[in-house]
Amino acid sequence: MDRKKSLRDQKGFTLVEIAIVLVIIGLLIGGVLKGQSMIYNAKVKRLVKDMEGMRTAVLTYQDRYGMLPGDENDANSPPGDANNGDKDGLLDDTNGWEIEDLRLAQLIAGTGITLPSNNYGGTISVDYVNI
Repeated sequence: MDRKKSLRDQKGFTLVEIAIVLVIIGLLIGGVLKGQSMIYNAKVKRLVKDMEGMRTAVLTYQDRYGMLPGDENDANSPPGDANNGDKDGLLDDTNGWEIEDLRLAQLIAGTGITLPSNNYGGTISVDYVNI
């Protein structure tokens, strides 16, 4: 009789309690993984939006001034520009005039010729591809 009583008095977790804990842990891990993928997707969408914004800025500049940024024929186009463009008909950031022109035309934020940064720590530049 003493043996049956000692087995009944033992404390421990039942299978139901262990199953509930495992389900809760699984839900927490699933939530964390889903949150990480949402953060990654938001960064990618932001990067695409930044690139589309740069494209829009270049096209707006071309529409407003009749030439690509960095290719202007006279200094002071856009207002405040101190250099004549290189007039090569290409978008390249070798001298930084394209970015400076976009900023002087108030189409992108910032000052000077420093390239704008993106949310991955890199920069966004204006360039051309010869296909």
